[in-house]
Amino acid sequence: MLTSLTILKSHLLPPALRSRTDFDTQLTLLGCGVLAGMEGFLNRKLVRLEDAVEKVNARCTVVSLSRFPIEAVPVIQLTTAGPTGTTSTITDYARVNLDAGLVHFFIPPGAQHDTLTLTYTGGFWIDTSAEQDGELPAGATALEPDILTAWLLQMKAVTQAMNLFNTAAAGSKDNAPTDAASLDLSPLVKDLLNDYRRFA
Repeated sequence: MLTSLTILKSHLLPPALRSRTDFDTQLTLLGCGVLAGMEGFLNRKLVRLEDAVEKVNARCTVVSLSRFPIEAVPVIQLTTAGPTGTTSTITDYARVNLDAGLVHFFIPPGAQHDTLTLTYTGGFWIDTSAEQDGELPAGATALEPDILTAWLLQMKAVTQAMNLFNTAAAGSKDNAPTDAASLDLSPLVKDLLNDYRRFA
């Protein structure tokens, strides 16, 4: 979810229906599904996570972290392969691009079968409070408005296609619900998200 249920329902439901709770579970599941679809399109994870851990092959000169922006230089550990493998902390890197979540090394820090483990905090902070008065953590980046708008638009498209709230006229040809899994992101949603895609 990229906002609270209260905010989501205010965008999807007429005022008379917003206090109902019988849609809450479905909306939460659909919200997570739409978020996953957007993350697949963007090739990144959006939601901020503290102490996220990612493991990659150590024979590399650039690591692309899945959640960004990141809030500080990651803790980087190298684990060598084999029965006598050791783990050590890596501090010899070329540079870290916090905004893009990229860690650059002068040379590969390890061999083909060695593993780098990176621990960091990254992604967009989501205000899930009903009143939208949550406090942004120090160093965190709030969710971009375009991304929230894209998510809300896609949620509206999905719930309408599914006829989730039974708002289509009885007997209408448009009354048959659509499987949410068959719905692609709308062209408008893709346009809103394009600036936030990772292509590397």
